[in-house]
Amino acid sequence: MSLPHAVVLLDLPVEDALARTGNRRGGGELHETADLLSLVRQHYETALAWLARTRPEVAVHRVDCRGRSAAEVTEAVREAVDSTAASARTRGGPDRC
Repeated sequence: MSLPHAVVLLDLPVEDALARTGNRRGGGELHETADLLSLVRQHYETALAWLARTRPEVAVHRVDCRGRSAAEVTEAVREAVDSTAASARTRGGPDRC
């Protein structure tokens, strides 16, 4: 198994996530609570910190999704992937992410 060249975290504060899920048709899911979403966020932070310590060659891109449209987030992700691909090419690695 090989590691990816990069990880892209779509970062959205818990309060914003709750507002978005509450605006869905039919409302949010029962499991979408501030406590649970905060715990999930904390676990992602722990995992990414571990990755940075143990596998610094894996690029971590954090895309701030607060106040952004889907098109803006898509463009930010595209830029992160392009950046990783360009770095891989300069290191002589395969052009894939």
